[in-house]
Amino acid sequence: MTNIEHLMLTMCFGMNFGWMLGSVIIIVTDGIKALNKKHKIKKEQKINEYKERIGDNL
Repeated sequence: MTNIEHLMLTMCFGMNFGWMLGSVIIIVTDGIKALNKKHKIKKEQKINEYKERIGDNL
């Protein structure tokens, strides 16, 4: 294998690995953000339900 072939092979594997790693990181961060948003919505709903119950007892 010549030096140019070796360089091209190394660059190709490096770019593919970087692309794959970047894609996985994006998927994980988007999933975490979605879970946090879902948790925040549930928390707000519980607070609103609690406020409604307290208001009915007054």
